[in-house]
Amino acid sequence: MLQLYILTLGLLPWIPASLCRVNTEEEFIVLEGGSLTIPCHYERQYAGHVKYWCQGTTREFCTTLARTDDTGPNDPAEDKVSVFDDPAQQVFTVTMNKLKVGDSGWYMCGVEIGSVWNADDVAFTNIKVVHAASTTSPPAPQQSVVHLPPPKPITKESWNSHSRMLEPIVVCSSLMLLVALAILGRKLWKLHKVDPVRRQVKDIKARFNEYPGDIRYCSV
Repeated sequence: MLQLYILTLGLLPWIPASLCRVNTEEEFIVLEGGSLTIPCHYERQYAGHVKYWCQGTTREFCTTLARTDDTGPNDPAEDKVSVFDDPAQQVFTVTMNKLKVGDSGWYMCGVEIGSVWNADDVAFTNIKVVHAASTTSPPAPQQSVVHLPPPKPITKESWNSHSRMLEPIVVCSSLMLLVALAILGRKLWKLHKVDPVRRQVKDIKARFNEYPGDIRYCSV
């Protein structure tokens, strides 16, 4: 019984951690030579963690392009890639400038967990840089860069919002299941202790019914 309670308490810290997420848009399309701003949303408990922007399909084999703990100057308007974290809004923003077709590919928003037992929390997105089709005379060099407006904050009902709504339900359901298992184990343990006493009472009643006359005679 004591082991079941210890197991219940041991699982509680892991339930919320397994539900933590980092979210961003699944795909971005931008014209060659343009700039792109990618919002990466994260949970409140990640506010103090290091965030990074990485190119690749896996954390182990990706190329880190920018981190929030970089000590150098950070100028989103001039740097090729820059990261700005806003813990109050629970979002860090990645800015990429002067994009080329060769920059197309998979990238990831990452939150560095810094734990041996827990992997970094990441979200993947696919960036497509396309050639700008032009039928007029080429513009001046300063006008060749087409700046797309930054993506609007995610407000629509999407899978990410649904998953956030389901997280408290999953946590509560898991806790209720663990408590129910603990109560069931305690009842089974009590029944195991009471069964021998019940068997003795049944044996005495059976003997009394089998020899009622003898028992009355002895009592007189």
